[in-house]
Amino acid sequence: MVTSRRLRGFIFIVIALVFVSLVFFLFRGPHLSNAFKKLILPELEAMTGESVIIGKVVLNPFPLYVEARKLKLSDEDGNPLLKINKARAYIELSGLPAKNINIGRLIIKEPEITSEKEDIDRVVKSVKKYIAEDKGKAFKVRLKSIKLTGGNFNLQDKEMAFSGNGLSSEVVIKERATVDFKLKSGVLKIGNIPEIKGGIEGKIKLDSRKTEIIGVKFSSSGSTIEASGDVYPGKGILSAKANALLSTLKDLFNLKEKGDGVITLTGSVKIDGSKALVDLKTRGWFYLETLMEFINVKEEISGLISVDGKISGIYPEIKGEADVTFKNGKLSTLTVDYIKGRLNYENKVFTMKDFTASIYGGALRGNARLHIPGGAYYVKADVSDIDSPKFLKFIGWEPPIPAGKISGNFELTKEPYREFSVQSHINYLNKTPTGPDVLGRLKNIEGTINLKDNILTISNSNISTDISTLFLEGNVNFSKSLFDLNARVESADATDLMSPYYAFKAPVSFVGGINGLISDPVISGKFSFGQGILNEITITKASGSLTYRIKSLSVGSLKVEQGQSVYDISGSISFKKAEELFSFPDPYFEAKAKITNGDLGLALKAVYKELPVTASIDGDRSFKRSAKDFKSNGS
Repeated sequence: MVTSRRLRGFIFIVIALVFVSLVFFLFRGPHLSNAFKKLILPELEAMTGESVIIGKVVLNPFPLYVEARKLKLSDEDGNPLLKINKARAYIELSGLPAKNINIGRLIIKEPEITSEKEDIDRVVKSVKKYIAEDKGKAFKVRLKSIKLTGGNFNLQDKEMAFSGNGLSSEVVIKERATVDFKLKSGVLKIGNIPEIKGGIEGKIKLDSRKTEIIGVKFSSSGSTIEASGDVYPGKGILSAKANALLSTLKDLFNLKEKGDGVITLTGSVKIDGSKALVDLKTRGWFYLETLMEFINVKEEISGLISVDGKISGIYPEIKGEADVTFKNGKLSTLTVDYIKGRLNYENKVFTMKDFTASIYGGALRGNARLHIPGGAYYVKADVSDIDSPKFLKFIGWEPPIPAGKISGNFELTKEPYREFSVQSHINYLNKTPTGPDVLGRLKNIEGTINLKDNILTISNSNISTDISTLFLEGNVNFSKSLFDLNARVESADATDLMSPYYAFKAPVSFVGGINGLISDPVISGKFSFGQGILNEITITKASGSLTYRIKSLSVGSLKVEQGQSVYDISGSISFKKAEELFSFPDPYFEAKAKITNGDLGLALKAVYKELPVTASIDGDRSFKRSAKDFKSNGS
């Protein structure tokens, strides 16, 4: 009996193994595979309108699925449009009584799409036509979920190319379809815009009524954009957050300017037809030179800027406003320590009202605007206590005056490819007017200056020490390096103007002009002195005309009265070793004098106190020597 039972058990096992082998052979063997291909391929080709090749088809009974391997979709020229390494469809038998073929799960591994827009449009049109014609068939195919892994694609049309790898997705189809997706790396190229590289992942739910974006995140070179919200046909609203690194922008557009930065945007985007209404808060910092390079502004505009504000409006006509701090900046040749204010943007114009700033050691308060992409800008401000050497160098004029402080107001305008222009009323103050000469004793400069087309126009100006004032009107042409100024001097004591070179204690007035090269100006005009003392010689009055430049003083006529004595002198004094205005080293005389009832020694001492000559004369005399070896001849 035992032997009989063992024999029956053995026979059962053998039969089971044979059955399993037959099932495996039937379901996975080439015969069934070929039969399935003959059944499936015509339908797939009819549906897509393209040529379809399948390497092998397998039917697995437990669990029940159909698997197609090495599927390839090609156009009529044999160009591959779609390759799938493996596709497996799990079939549920529960739907057969209701004439439904339910695919519980469709798994697609390593799909590869290489298509142009025309190919995709053609296939989609063919599939829609096939589905429309399929409505009268007995069985309906229902798909519950799809899983895609390891996908690659390369999509192109005339103006756009989009490629990527590492695509994975899972779709669950119920009353609404839920889609989870992730693209490891993608490249988007649109027209002449540089390539956009990055990855994207997210989850959405959709039906015929709306698309619910639960969360989508795009990442590129450290920058991220996140969005969520509901989109309906033709409209929708999205909540958005972006964290943009300036390094991403620099990589994307191959920008060369130094400096990093980050901008954060949070808010919403409303879509209504072709319009997008944005309402975003923004915070961050960046270097302005990067932005100027991006918008192709050629002017030198640089500095660190931080913002805290918002952006709103209908794209692309958006508006923006923010609290802004600008540090260590440069606007063309204007150096800025910092600017703080409220910045507004509209119609490609940045404006800033009631800003405060620090430049050249002083303070500014005013308004400004900047036009893009041209780079034109305008600044109107009140200034106080600005370091004079730096400001005067900024406007291109460095007169030989002591360092001081400048206050006043100015309007600065800069147009693209043109020199900037300035309109200003300034007040210069030297707080330590104790220099050895008249320039060192300079205390105050006040006036109106306008700089346009590289020409400085001076009006209503006066330059003064404690007791002397120079009034100036005219132009300084920096392009030609020329002065063209009218000048008038009033002084209670000429010593203030002449010391330490001459000691002439007397009131003086001068009317003339300053002309010629900036490097060697010519001062000419008429002067008159009241009663006073010149080099210890009492003078009743004096008047005359002169022409002075750095290396010479020419006197057309100098008439000096001393009681009953009259001296009428003309000639020149050269200062060959002089290197700047109002320095008179080693004078050399070439002069003629007509003397009535006078003392030659006193006359010469009035001109140069160290000349060792004494004589009482009446008549004409000429002089031609240096102070050291002076000689005279008379008749």
